[in-house]
Amino acid sequence: KFLKMLDYEPSENMMSLEERVMQEFTHRVPDVQAFFSRLQAIVTQVDQPSYDEITFTNGTTLERHSYPQWLGDEIIGRVWSFRDITDQKIHAKALTESEEKYRNLFDLAPMGLLLLDFDKEHTGVQCNKRMEALFKASERQLLASHTLDWSPEYQPDGMLSKEKFKSFIQRYKAAQIPYTYEWRFQIS
Repeated sequence: KFLKMLDYEPSENMMSLEERVMQEFTHRVPDVQAFFSRLQAIVTQVDQPSYDEITFTNGTTLERHSYPQWLGDEIIGRVWSFRDITDQKIHAKALTESEEKYRNLFDLAPMGLLLLDFDKEHTGVQCNKRMEALFKASERQLLASHTLDWSPEYQPDGMLSKEKFKSFIQRYKAAQIPYTYEWRFQIS
């Protein structure tokens, strides 16, 4: 299974498994010297477990664990385990890129944005710089205050702000999905 992770085709020559694996790693890691230096550090610390990740030139990433193998009070070798974590790395990178795009869209939006936690009825979670500028208040001030503190008594549709806000919360709690709504604020 390990050789399959390396996409290794066995040859007819008589090299030992260890020699074949080392030869394969030599051709597949971008920094051979760093690879062998780390390997040397692991095998010289015979009584210590190790963990690291090995990234190959083709983009494959293996997680490597190594533990001393004991027989009674004597260390007689090392147990190595490898796991292909390439997909996790790809997904983590995609998530990071997505979060960065979201952050840029949110921060650079031309309108003020305020995210609320409806489970806590009014708690601000995040706002952008445009919102701070519109309200002439810091993010800390905006997030610490109740939405109704910044609202007129009535919304443009004639509904009391307090009642309209309650209806938004009830609607969210019933559906349990985020949604967008328009709200009129009163800035002092």
